[in-house]
Amino acid sequence: MKKYVLIMAASCAALMISGCRKETCTGGKGGDYALQIYPEHHGDAILGATFFVEFNTQSSPGSVSDFDMKVKAEPGAEFISLENMRCGDYFIYCVGADVDSAASEVVRGGIPYSVADGAGGVVNIIVPVTE
Repeated sequence: MKKYVLIMAASCAALMISGCRKETCTGGKGGDYALQIYPEHHGDAILGATFFVEFNTQSSPGSVSDFDMKVKAEPGAEFISLENMRCGDYFIYCVGADVDSAASEVVRGGIPYSVADGAGGVVNIIVPVTE
């Protein structure tokens, strides 16, 4: 009987400990992180790009009109900074013009990105873009 009580007590303790896990990260606004997003084409900065950000996912929502956030960088700016963001998953999509190419081509691209809890105050994210 003692053995049965000990097994039950150990099982209850294990369930209680596993139930005290830290809350998972949920991407979006309202946190302590600044996401600095840099679009690059063959290693060169894309100036004045438009950024689309989808919260709490690792995949594109499809159309740019379906993203949670749209931000246009200042003319000549190499990046944008999104302040007060939470840890968690994001899908980041950028559109801009590669003015260094002969034809001044429109470039675009997107990547999934996860901001880890405890990653630090500023998180630099490079988004590769292509024609």
